[in-house]
Amino acid sequence: TVQSDEYSISLVRGAVYPQGWNMIGNPYTSAVQWGAVEFVTNGQRQDLVEAVEAGVTPGIIYEFKNDGQNGYYDFPSDPLAAVMHPFRGYWVHVAKDTKLIVYSPGVSAAAAPKLANKPWLSSEVWRLRLVTSAGGWQDPTLFIGAGPGCTSGYDAGRDVPKPPPLASSLQSYLPKSGWGQYDGAYAQDLRGTNGSQSWNLEVKCDAPNTLVSLTWPDLNQVVPKGVRLALDDIDGGKSVYMRTSASFSYNSGDGGVRHLRVRMLDDAGEILQISNVQTQALRGRSAVVAF
Repeated sequence: TVQSDEYSISLVRGAVYPQGWNMIGNPYTSAVQWGAVEFVTNGQRQDLVEAVEAGVTPGIIYEFKNDGQNGYYDFPSDPLAAVMHPFRGYWVHVAKDTKLIVYSPGVSAAAAPKLANKPWLSSEVWRLRLVTSAGGWQDPTLFIGAGPGCTSGYDAGRDVPKPPPLASSLQSYLPKSGWGQYDGAYAQDLRGTNGSQSWNLEVKCDAPNTLVSLTWPDLNQVVPKGVRLALDDIDGGKSVYMRTSASFSYNSGDGGVRHLRVRMLDDAGEILQISNVQTQALRGRSAVVAF
């Protein structure tokens, strides 16, 4: 049993895949608040928010979840409210070699009231979960969204990289390039509210001739009514209006990567057009209109 009020864990950036990812655990036998941890980088001690702002870490911990049929990694929308339970493993990502300081349950519990008064994201930021499934696999850890304080570039603490996949048979991620050291596969990308936005995503299914489905069960609950979203199947040449469709599916064929895109619709550029209108008068005062 660890008796000290703090315990240090070395986290390494590394140079090869999976670069930056470290598996950690709670060194105590009782739960501790993740929001109370600190990082020591190049001799400088920082709390979680300061370490995120300095680019040391995205500040997110991933935990293994199991719904009884599928296992997957998931993360809380507010990392300050996350809890590290004993005898469980967690993924954490770092952009620099650093040292993680985990405080004892008593110390971390004392910090809980202060952390509760520091919301991680504005209440005006919306997050939409996209759930991918194929065969007996499921990957429900993919989020897009927008709101104040977010941009189309890398936003520390808001854009969240995705850990190594639990199962190689099915993967879904937001590919990012042009972000320098932050390039890679992401689980969450939050954008600004200025103008229309779009998110490219990739779904990788290695199983041949398998039905792959993408669903968005919470759209009407979490996405503002003024935001209209469409899903484009870039490889298949199809589009789905997400407000009135519950899912999109395709056959994996020989297996591989499917390229998709979710985009905000611009009211000015998405006007409904009816063409080739033909009318035929019938007896009485009725007519048939075809288009």
